[in-house]
Amino acid sequence: MSAWFTVPRPRPDARARVFCLPYAGGGTWIFQAWLDQMPHEVELALVQLPGRERRLGDAPVGSAVELAAHLDAAATLDRPFAFFGHSMGAVVAYEWARRRMESGAEAPRRVFVSASPAPHFGPERPPMHTEDDATFLRRLRALGGTPEEVLQHEELLGIMLPTLRADFQVIETYECDGSQRLACPVVSFLDPNDPVVSVEAATAWRQLTSASFDRHDVSGGHFYVTQAQFGHHLSHQLERWLHDL
Repeated sequence: MSAWFTVPRPRPDARARVFCLPYAGGGTWIFQAWLDQMPHEVELALVQLPGRERRLGDAPVGSAVELAAHLDAAATLDRPFAFFGHSMGAVVAYEWARRRMESGAEAPRRVFVSASPAPHFGPERPPMHTEDDATFLRRLRALGGTPEEVLQHEELLGIMLPTLRADFQVIETYECDGSQRLACPVVSFLDPNDPVVSVEAATAWRQLTSASFDRHDVSGGHFYVTQAQFGHHLSHQLERWLHDL
């Protein structure tokens, strides 16, 4: 498709495609635990952001608007499609869908947002991307989700730090006043005990769609997306979507 995407299970005859966007500091690896659980009629395109994995040498991007523009230009949209975004990925997914709606282009049939406050809800914690290195890394470790081997590897951490900062900049600088509603259904996932995102903030996504909204409780903390059990929840929702196509 392009450097921006990797398709681990190509399915030329798939009825639909889902673009999966990772959390801050994450890569395509975070989706590996549940790939085999997805419906065969769905092809997954994993978003490969710059500054990590096979794009480690590419400069990271710190703007949701800029990321959405790149993704929109690079994506193959030849069949019904949906966006799935976890945490930071949900913000980019919303901006990408909003961009397409505003331009009059074909919009996603669903937007799945995971472990994310609605972007117009307001910050639930102080910004991180402007902190000094020591404070930034302390807060990053407290959040979890970044492999300890990265945090303990001085050389690798030096390479990844600009990417991590850029990812948090994506979240913390995105401007959304809640006035632009998507025309497609929005499905929100959340662990109600998530220490990072409140139930109120995750439910506020309801205000960003003029179509249906559903919120589903899952377990596993803020980073449940890396666990195989989450595949059951997502697969069920994708089956429901396929039924509506």
